[in-house]
Amino acid sequence: MIRAIKLMGTSMRPLFKEGDFVLVKQIYPFHSVGDCIVYNYQGKTLLHRVIGVQDGGVFVQDDGQIADKHFVPSKNIIGKVISSNPLKRGVLGYFYFKLKNLFQ
Repeated sequence: MIRAIKLMGTSMRPLFKEGDFVLVKQIYPFHSVGDCIVYNYQGKTLLHRVIGVQDGGVFVQDDGQIADKHFVPSKNIIGKVISSNPLKRGVLGYFYFKLKNLFQ
């Protein structure tokens, strides 16, 4: 199933801007490092980048490193952002995350 979700907040700029819509697809098994995912966390629906994978879930952080890195259990993951932009997924997305934060 694919869902459209409207974004609020600025922690994933410049790739994702407040007010943008993203398409999210539930994918199993779960996600790989560099992917952007939408998930439920502390009563909020968030979009952040996967920076580590562990049994039972993933570690995520926003591209702006405004929020602390945290663990998201697999059951809380809504889905993976699907996009034609390679910086929004996979290994290239992870390198973008690392380089962007190196120069901030």
